[in-house]
Amino acid sequence: FVNGDSVTSLSAQPSCTTTATPSSPVGNYETSCSGAADPNYNVTYVAGTVTVNPAPLTVTATSPTMTYGGAVPAITPAYTGFVNGDTASSLTAQPTCLTTATSSSPVGAYSTSCSQASDPNYTISYSGGILTVDPAPLTITASSPTITYAEPLPAITAGYSGFVNGDAAPSLSTQPTCTTTATANSQPGNYPASCSGAQDLNYTISYVPGTLTVLLVAACPNSPYYGTGQNLAGQRLKGKNLASQNLVGANLSGADLSGANLSGADLAGADLQGADLHGVNLQGANLQGANLYGTTLQGVNLQSSNMSCSDLQGANLKGTNLQGADLSEDNLTGATLQGTNLQYADLAEADTKGAVFTGANVQYVIWSNTTCPDGTNSSADAGSCQGHI
Repeated sequence: FVNGDSVTSLSAQPSCTTTATPSSPVGNYETSCSGAADPNYNVTYVAGTVTVNPAPLTVTATSPTMTYGGAVPAITPAYTGFVNGDTASSLTAQPTCLTTATSSSPVGAYSTSCSQASDPNYTISYSGGILTVDPAPLTITASSPTITYAEPLPAITAGYSGFVNGDAAPSLSTQPTCTTTATANSQPGNYPASCSGAQDLNYTISYVPGTLTVLLVAACPNSPYYGTGQNLAGQRLKGKNLASQNLVGANLSGADLSGANLSGADLAGADLQGADLHGVNLQGANLQGANLYGTTLQGVNLQSSNMSCSDLQGANLKGTNLQGADLSEDNLTGATLQGTNLQYADLAEADTKGAVFTGANVQYVIWSNTTCPDGTNSSADAGSCQGHI
């Protein structure tokens, strides 16, 4: 341009174009102008170039969650920046994504990352993620032991369900403490057992309680003694005729049964603790597994009764007729049997430690594996407690 002319001085303005389009891939594209006219100028044209640069694309690694000891989830890429309808499949090379976590990684946070993606149309940058390893569930169950009344309390132990990666109880940071509400003096029954206090970073710990069962006498079919029969606790049944009645599992604790006729009655598993049995006729009655703890049976007729597996600890049986009675597996510790007729009675497996047999008739008594009053066993003296009363 001369004489102060400018582009606006032209008679006809030029038209300029390029071969590039919005969807053109990265590269150089020719530009050109034509159609300019003016009588004062001889117009010539020089071509130009449009350069298409890569678009920015961000690849972000996912941030999944897994459980300790579980399978490591796949780390996948997420994309920000695709244009012109492009997707992940448009890339020349797909990214590789990984994490530093493994199945055995303890609870915590682990980095995730992607790399190696390529495409000429994109300038690719990467953003990392976090894989979180959560605690695995672990259940601790308290043991449920069974003991016979007056036996030492067993240890309550923990059972485990849910350990992974070869872990075991010693792997815990803090061991559980397991206890029971039962004591050395607990009566027959069921007592809660429980565990608590265990800790470990890699486990979410839950607890299942157990039950310690105190049986009246081992291997007795009606132990524990208490049942689900009639509730006659504290009732006045003095002088009543209850012969041959079905009182299985009945609660007769504290009832007044003085002078009642219970001959032939079925009292298996009944609770007679503290009941007044003064002068009662129990001839031929079934008292198997009954609770007679501390009961006064002085002068009662129990001839030929089935009293196996019963709790007679501390009971007063002075002068009672127990001829031919089945007292096998009974707890007779500390019982008073002074002047009692025990002829032909079965005391096999019974515990008579501390019992008083002064003046008792023990002719033809069965002493098989019996704990004698002095604490020895009948098997140590020719199968008899005769010399240990």
